[in-house]
Amino acid sequence: MLNLVKVEFLKLKRKKIVSMMFLATLLMPMLATIYFGNIDLSDNVMKYFKWTIFSYNLWLILPIILGIFSTMIVSVEYENDTFKTLWIVPIQKMKLLISKFIMMLIFTLVFMSLSILVTLFLGKLIHHIEIDYSLCIYLIRKCFEISGLLSVSMFPILSIAFLTKKYILPICLTIIYAFSGFLILTVNMYVHPLSSTTAIVVRDIPGIVLNQDINIVYSLLCIGGWLVVFTIVIKLLLKRREW
Repeated sequence: MLNLVKVEFLKLKRKKIVSMMFLATLLMPMLATIYFGNIDLSDNVMKYFKWTIFSYNLWLILPIILGIFSTMIVSVEYENDTFKTLWIVPIQKMKLLISKFIMMLIFTLVFMSLSILVTLFLGKLIHHIEIDYSLCIYLIRKCFEISGLLSVSMFPILSIAFLTKKYILPICLTIIYAFSGFLILTVNMYVHPLSSTTAIVVRDIPGIVLNQDINIVYSLLCIGGWLVVFTIVIKLLLKRREW
């Protein structure tokens, strides 16, 4: 498994588009800087972080980027016709899928870490936000929380990309998947993984009020249920499929 992850890293080193994806970490902090101007937010730190990290970055931007990223790391195998070689070795198909999931998790961790660093830098420089130990611990915890939950929530898109030779379908489904999660959040947060992820993340963020009571158990059951269903489905389809 470790060797498979190393190989995935080597493949990504040649992809310049991956570096460009990380530029999206600047989007919300820059918009927040423009929106708040030179306002001193030292007494209202969470208002700034809700803009830069816990809003569209969580609901739409990162899920869409993750969908594109997961599609890219799978479609390159089809484009280079390397899947046939991998099956001859042989390599277990589920192990290969898990290695790509690990890459998605690492990508999410790096993306969130950069988002937090940019947010802290601009917050300190422009809005005079005091960066203390408790704030850093809180943001680090949220970084791991968001990365883990979002990666698992995007597993259905990775599974579809793994079974589809063309990249158009997974990317289209990514957009539908991300926007539907955003819209369903206001209706029932326990039927869509992205809605449940958002509910878990915002549960302890001051100033955010949802129209439903947040139930962590229901949210985890929703995310876990989708993961189990797609894992079973992809296992069955891979057994029937001839590569």
